[in-house]
Amino acid sequence: MMPAPVYAPSFPAPPYPTAQVMPPPPQWPPVAPAAGALVQQSQPARTVRAQESDEPSAPPSPAESPAPLVMPSPEQLGVDFARPAADDSPDWTTFHRRLDRLGACSMHLDKLPAGGCRFSCLLPTGRRDRFHRVESQAATADEAVRLALDDAEKWAGGK
Repeated sequence: MMPAPVYAPSFPAPPYPTAQVMPPPPQWPPVAPAAGALVQQSQPARTVRAQESDEPSAPPSPAESPAPLVMPSPEQLGVDFARPAADDSPDWTTFHRRLDRLGACSMHLDKLPAGGCRFSCLLPTGRRDRFHRVESQAATADEAVRLALDDAEKWAGGK
């Protein structure tokens, strides 16, 4: 039979330190500078105040003042602005208000390949599952919308 193995005795582990205190830096005696060596002189402490100085500064002379800044105009820089639309442009806000008053369920504007535009909208009828379709075609979008809205208002007035 084999004897039981012998293990080294275990000792309790030392507790971990909770905080380490650093010793203060050593104080060295001041050393006199060598002859001819550059010595940094201490500067007087600066006083900083959060206000303007008490003494008014003299305005710069005309010879010292810089030339006034002149901004070139956009046209001088070659920038061209978009011109406002002509007065005959469509008023889409008015078109949308008119469509809302009619209770339009949907609207659609198509640009046709041959030129011109087609506008259509669906208006509610007395039945929940039926709609009245109003459609118009014209050379421009605003003209097509105007024609369709006029027809829609005539139809809504005759219900």
